[in-house]
Amino acid sequence: DADNSPAEIMEAFLGQFYGNKEPPRQLILSDGIENADLMERALSEKADRKVELLVPQRGEKTELVAFAVRKRLELNADKELVRNATTLFALPHHAADGARAIWETADTIWNALGDKDRDYNWYTKRLTLSGVISSTVLFWLGDASEENAATWAFLDRRIDDVMTIEKVKANIRGNKALQPLVALSGTLLGGLRAPGPRHDMPGKTTGPSGT
Repeated sequence: DADNSPAEIMEAFLGQFYGNKEPPRQLILSDGIENADLMERALSEKADRKVELLVPQRGEKTELVAFAVRKRLELNADKELVRNATTLFALPHHAADGARAIWETADTIWNALGDKDRDYNWYTKRLTLSGVISSTVLFWLGDASEENAATWAFLDRRIDDVMTIEKVKANIRGNKALQPLVALSGTLLGGLRAPGPRHDMPGKTTGPSGT
């Protein structure tokens, strides 16, 4: 209905989409919903565990990315459990599963922030953020500071590095003197396209528009 607000559309979508499937532990929403507490309670009861709805406040993309990564880590309060999982995924026969889980987290974060890239930038953004997530998890496992303050400072520095790379890429694309280089990279990487939506992956969601 064209008269429905984004919040109403999002609330209806959540109810329909998770009507017959288990929700992930954390859902990052592009728009808040009016009955967020009731929806969280309903989804938590369905999953038989806590489900959290998060709506990043509008602000600098750097802050939003850091917010999303931090919230994802804060859901994993049991460091020993995460340490055991990290050890398991380090084994050769489980390494692909571990890499896939981190990549999907990075993908979810960029999608929630409204990333529109569908070319090779789709891959570079997720690759660099996957590196940030991996290194931050390892730092967090050894962090003994109060309320993990050192981890959040480390995360902020790493996110700043990622966003600096994105700014440099944007400056290069906008620099006329470097257009031959941009054209060459476009020729070499022009065939790369973001994959279409998948519905068989754990924790993957589809937006209200089906994308």
